[in-house]
Amino acid sequence: MLTHLSGAQIRQTFIDFYAERGHQVLPSASLVPEDPTVLLTIAGMLPFKPIFWGSARLSLTGR
Repeated sequence: MLTHLSGAQIRQTFIDFYAERGHQVLPSASLVPEDPTVLLTIAGMLPFKPIFWGSARLSLTGR
């Protein structure tokens, strides 16, 4: 039987799948970048740009 899940339930199922296998769960990155050279973060490595450029430190504090 097909179960209907909300978007939040699908997201949590996905997160739980990886957390149960030892992956660290981190907070989501903002879609509104702090970088004035871009308009919108859609995907990819943009959230890591400050870390790569040395202007921010990587913080691995899960939720």
